[in-house]
Parts: sequence; C-alpha cells; structure tokens
Amino acid sequence: MQNNISNEETKIITWQIRAFIIAVVTFVVSVILSRVVFQTTIKYAVLLTILPIFYIALSSIKNRISVIRLRGQKEYSRGQKAVLFGIALLVIEVATFIFFLTPLSDKYLNF
Repeated sequence: MQNNISNEETKIITWQIRAFIIAVVTFVVSVILSRVVFQTTIKYAVLLTILPIFYIALSSIKNRISVIRLRGQKEYSRGQKAVLFGIALLVIEVATFIFFLTPLSDKYLNF
C-alpha cells in the first residue's frame, strides 16, 4: 500500500472493502437459503449480490480510487484506472441484472 493515503481515501477504501465483504456474505447466505430452504435457483442470490457491487462501482467512479487492483499491483487503483474499473463493474452489473430478469436466465440456468 502506498504511504501517502489520506484519511478520506482510507475511509473510501474501508467502505469499499466492507461492501465486498457484504456481497460475499449475502451471496453465501442467499445461496444456502435458496437451495436448502426454498429449493429454487440461485438467481435471486445473484440479484442480491449486485447491490453492494454497484456501490463499489459508483464509489470508484465518484472518488477516483478503487479497491480493485491489477494483478501484481500493490497500491490501490487511482485516477483514470479507478474510473475505468468502476465503469467496467457498472456495465457488467447492469448486464447481469438485465440477464437475470429476463426469461433467458431460467432457460440457461438450471442449477
């Protein structure tokens, strides 16, 4: 990590890490509930997981610092790289959201 991270950047990174942890926990709990209790597909687990990832994407774009890094990079992404990561996450999440709300997802996802 870089030594000259300001308090505001530390706060932003902390919230992004928390959002990632919330996404993972939400996904695991939702999958367990979907499969064991309700015996349905994991479609709804994925839809719930999208929300914290939206936060990470929008925060990366707005604050120009992102918790996402390239392989082998030790410091957090900043500036244009963080904005590009945010836009990529946003596009992927919107596409995932649209796909899971269409009837195609029921046809292709039988797990």
